[in-house]
Amino acid sequence: MYLLIEFGLIFRFLYFNYRPPWSNKGHIPHYGREKMQYVGRQLMAELGLSQWRSREFWAMLLLIAFTWWIRLYTHYGGQWIFLQALQVPVSK
Repeated sequence: MYLLIEFGLIFRFLYFNYRPPWSNKGHIPHYGREKMQYVGRQLMAELGLSQWRSREFWAMLLLIAFTWWIRLYTHYGGQWIFLQALQVPVSK
């Protein structure tokens, strides 16, 4: 009985820890994904977005929202000026 249990443990150890060189055939290594995850985590930490309870997080969120608002209305104003220059009726 003891020999059977020991054989089972050795078999599991060898089966799960030893991989022949062709065992990765057909699998693509995802080195790029791991690097991009690292870059994303570092970017979040540098911008202060990884700690949502901090003042820097809320300041960055407010800055992003304000920038989005400015971009939106600048684009709208530019379209309106362009359509007025072409004499396209925008509103009735």
